[in-house]
Amino acid sequence: VVPFLFAAEDRCFARPNASAHNLWLSKSDDLVCIMSSCEKRPWRFDIISSLEENYKDEETVFVGEYREGQTLPHIDTGNRHYSGYFKKLLHSKISVDAYGCGEARQTGRFWESLANGCLLMYQPIDPYIWPNTYVDGEDFVVYNNTEELIDKSKYYIKNTDEAQKIATNGYYKLKKYHTTLQRGKEFLSHLKQYL
Repeated sequence: VVPFLFAAEDRCFARPNASAHNLWLSKSDDLVCIMSSCEKRPWRFDIISSLEENYKDEETVFVGEYREGQTLPHIDTGNRHYSGYFKKLLHSKISVDAYGCGEARQTGRFWESLANGCLLMYQPIDPYIWPNTYVDGEDFVVYNNTEELIDKSKYYIKNTDEAQKIATNGYYKLKKYHTTLQRGKEFLSHLKQYL
């Protein structure tokens, strides 16, 4: 059995041919956390409430579900994606995400945030490591608890040069190793190896 990872689909890129520098220049919001929480993902409740409490008066921070624009009928994602969703990511410097159902270490938003040039803040990926994985402090930023999330998010909001450097690394690593085109090539190499 060879595990096969999610990847960034073409639809994830609001501006697919943009450089990381140009993506960053288009960003006007400091932070976005577009997540829903439920009994299948209870750890998200604390994350969302901590962000809401700490950034309640900040106009450049958005926390919650984002449902502006029209639903995208050609994508079946449980009614999650609206036409404004990728634009919201595109205009945000930092995107906070968390494990999905079953504590899945990869979520669609993990890849979508990176595809739109965000500095991704995420829970630890360990113990599920994959080839060309993301490195804390180089390609994304790990937070282990809500206190660390708040401290690190405030730090990177103030230190935009560092945030941009990490976001740039994450974006280019995604483009090089984690697109559906790259996954297709990996799949074909596995076929050649095992068949």
